[in-house]
Amino acid sequence: MRHFNLIGGWNALVETCETFDPKFTKLVWDLENGDPDDAFSRIPYEKGSFFLFKLENKLGGKKEFDPFVKFYFSKFRYKSLNSAEFVETLYEFYEPRGKKEILDSINWERELFESGLPDKPELDTTLADEVYAYGDKWAEYFEAGDFQSVPFNETDIDSFEGEQNMLLLEYLADKFKAIAGDASVSPEIIKQFPKVYPKFANSKNGEIVSAWNNLLLSYGQYKSEDAVVQEYAEWLGHTGRMKYARPGYKLLKNGISRDFAIEVFTKYKQFYHPICRTMIEKDLDLA
Repeated sequence: MRHFNLIGGWNALVETCETFDPKFTKLVWDLENGDPDDAFSRIPYEKGSFFLFKLENKLGGKKEFDPFVKFYFSKFRYKSLNSAEFVETLYEFYEPRGKKEILDSINWERELFESGLPDKPELDTTLADEVYAYGDKWAEYFEAGDFQSVPFNETDIDSFEGEQNMLLLEYLADKFKAIAGDASVSPEIIKQFPKVYPKFANSKNGEIVSAWNNLLLSYGQYKSEDAVVQEYAEWLGHTGRMKYARPGYKLLKNGISRDFAIEVFTKYKQFYHPICRTMIEKDLDLA
């Protein structure tokens, strides 16, 4: 399951690197004359995660890396540190254990200071392949163009774990985007999705709500007055996490209309933290 979770993180990292200012896709940012809030994204979380995963594998796996983690937390408990101190601590811990050459072989400049994606790790894709195979059936269905019936239902994915459900929603959005120019992703079929997958439509999980509505509003050609849109807008107005709020307002802007996104934001903007509010204003071209 760990490798499966990393696959989801990799997909998020790819999307962020493709859509974000390249200078902020480095692990170590240069914020001179810049606003730190503009740099906020998944990069530290996902790119940082893959950096640590790479270190772990190079240094001998979990059995060799877990003791370093304990040493690291003990050394810097109640303190802050910078990236140089982190690298120095790696040497401090591993050099006496005969692993200096391994650390010397790492291109620290590239890992810490270069923009874009790191090297893609080799991961066990067994659980993800189950999701991809099912998602591909939806793509084939739309490419065939015969929409007389919908040969899918929720029982198809009864065996999926929670993280597989998330990957499915993200994968479907990616597949539909890829085929939109060559085949018809029927809005009328998309509007049947809540009946096909009621567990997604009724979910209160923020991750599911966000990914599910991204799929619906991106390809369903909904109007601002539709119940699905109104329910999502109301949920967005009571969701303070930037992880959901910023993409949510971009979704309303691009999937419905900028005017509607502004209308919803104006209604709820006092609810948001000032930083979140400022970033949404930038996303909606209000600042």
